[in-house]
Amino acid sequence: MIARHAVLVIDGAGRPWIDLLVEVLGRPLLDFVILNYAGLGFRSVTLVAPLGYPGLDRWTASRIGDADVTTVTYAGEGPLAFVGRLGAPVRGPILLARADKLVDGLERFIAHPQPAGAPGRVLAGADPIVWLLDAEVLWSCLADAGPDWTAALKRIGLVPWFDHGSVLDLGGPGLQGPAALARRFHRPAVFLDRDGVINIDRGYTFRVEDLAFTPTALDGIRVLNRAGRRVIVVTNQAGVARGYYGLADVDRFHDAIQDKLMAGGAHIDAFYSSPYHPEGIVEAFRQRHEDRKPGAGMLLRAMRDWSIDAHGSVLIGDKDSDMEAAARAGIPGVLVPSDTCDLLAAAQRILGNLAL
Repeated sequence: MIARHAVLVIDGAGRPWIDLLVEVLGRPLLDFVILNYAGLGFRSVTLVAPLGYPGLDRWTASRIGDADVTTVTYAGEGPLAFVGRLGAPVRGPILLARADKLVDGLERFIAHPQPAGAPGRVLAGADPIVWLLDAEVLWSCLADAGPDWTAALKRIGLVPWFDHGSVLDLGGPGLQGPAALARRFHRPAVFLDRDGVINIDRGYTFRVEDLAFTPTALDGIRVLNRAGRRVIVVTNQAGVARGYYGLADVDRFHDAIQDKLMAGGAHIDAFYSSPYHPEGIVEAFRQRHEDRKPGAGMLLRAMRDWSIDAHGSVLIGDKDSDMEAAARAGIPGVLVPSDTCDLLAAAQRILGNLAL
């Protein structure tokens, strides 16, 4: 099972951590930390901050990327005393991380086999800064942990998995100062249409059991991930307006895509969908809307949300409406055949700066 909940701890113990409120590309650095986890498939993020942490209200009950964000605070008892203030414990796998570290390539971590019966894993081994473990183990372990939360986690015998390249220190070499951080986060994106490009288009596709990838979708997305491109889906979902399925069905299908990709070492950073159609039967979605391609609404919103560098960005789609949407957003479009497209070849062509 893929972890869907992340707990990010902002420690107030006086350690020399980077200022998470420093402005980068016109917004706090912490926004980009949360976006990082949203892009790795986390649907909820809890920020755990010291009492009086400035500006915390900005993130209280907010939504960043595809993640719902909540906040809790602690005082002298230590950051993990929040356990009793989270309400009903999250079930299944949970990720616990220091907020000044950025997990890069978590899909490799999740796909790595874990010994049977192990309570969890430590990412980056000797300097434990990220843990992936069963939520019930976390709650039972931390109920009386006190302020020394790293020692409490070590005591339960987590299994280390050494992949030091998967964790970035936001204050480390090459990432010091707003300008360096801006270069890290202001990246081009490859936007992907969904049906016919990532998965086989079965006509108003929404059932998880109908999910089947196009021939090289997994390989193509993995290559883009490793090249540092944002990978963002922009999909028309007129079936919602037509009453064939609901928004929750779209979310379930996207979760299934993400799970399948992450098991193969790839991921989608964000999913944008347009439920509108002027001939729909669901009143809320029966309208002409700029989000519906050939409109550029989804592309432009994603560019703002993720601080995308339009230079080098591109849209891969299988319809003329995709190409028109790309043109309206000011980026090139790559037209591929539906269902049989070679997404890996298209990705390699983009990364090789060949003529589009």
